Amino acid sequence: MKYKEVLGQEGTVAVLRQFVSTGHGFCQSYLFGGPFGAGKTTLARILARALLCANPQKGEPCDECHSCKVMLDKPGSHECFIEVDAATNSGKADVAKLIQDLDYSTFSGKQKIYLFDECFTEDTLLLTPDGARSIKDLVEERYMGLVASLDPVTGDHCWRPVTDWHDIEDERDCVMLEFDNGVVLTVTTDQEIFTRNRGWVAASDLTDGDDVCEAANASFARR
Repeated sequence: MKYKEVLGQEGTVAVLRQFVSTGHGFCQSYLFGGPFGAGKTTLARILARALLCANPQKGEPCDECHSCKVMLDKPGSHECFIEVDAATNSGKADVAKLIQDLDYSTFSGKQKIYLFDECFTEDTLLLTPDGARSIKDLVEERYMGLVASLDPVTGDHCWRPVTDWHDIEDERDCVMLEFDNGVVLTVTTDQEIFTRNRGWVAASDLTDGDDVCEAANASFARR
């Protein structure tokens, strides 16, 4: 997937392209926030691909080099890109393994990129000089102070300032899907949904007779 295929995130995409094209992408930690379906994980994966790309084009991954092809064709097999489901791998043993893995360099010599998916919620706490604060409070306040961070060069903990907040207007056309098992999803109208009876169908074209694969629990529900 390319950046242009992520709808309604033009401002975010411009910032991410700039980080790659200026060569400063590896100097940052990125926190993607937003509702379900906003494209957080997709944007993070594209950014990782661009940072590891041998020949990025205007901040975009080329999708032709060895690194890009590995990430596209064999997800989970790239030695420099590690994706972690933080919602189910947050125990002490999981964290200890991650810390241990950080001590090992890659064969290619490139820096590693870790993507922690489903990591933060509104009540997640960040450490500030005045104590722990919830992300929700910091967003509402447009907090511009210091938060506890990790220096990627020295490995030491340090204080870093929040430099900016980005408000992205969402102008996408959306549709709400209600399933008979109680699941409700809001997706873009052109989002393709897999059905047992008709294959891939745009969300706006679904009918009450379609059997839809509900990914949350791998069961089938009817719209």
